[in-house]
Amino acid sequence: MISAFAELKESREHLISLFSTGAISEHFQENYTDIMDQYFRRSLQLSKTGQQLFKEKIPCVFMAVGGYGRMELCIHSDIDILILFGSKMPVRAKNLSDEIFLPLWDMGLDLGYGIHVP
Repeated sequence: MISAFAELKESREHLISLFSTGAISEHFQENYTDIMDQYFRRSLQLSKTGQQLFKEKIPCVFMAVGGYGRMELCIHSDIDILILFGSKMPVRAKNLSDEIFLPLWDMGLDLGYGIHVP
């Protein structure tokens, strides 16, 4: 099974290739937003910490904010994401953010995030 990160990298490179050849322009921002959405969904499902949170039924929401939340991502846009947990911050919240965010920073993406409880 392909990792969420490998899928993101491949999809992102393909989208850039389509854009650079003029094959896609009108819906680039929406397509790139969809690619990032898919990364966050898959990485949460596949991460060790995400699986533990699901198993323990700990509520967790990933919320896109800023340009990402408005579906206005460009290739060099910063990606702003907010992670909300239920009534209490789980001990593994840092582990989850490391598993999901470190690959994005390694890729050179500009990521802003917050982890909160309501």
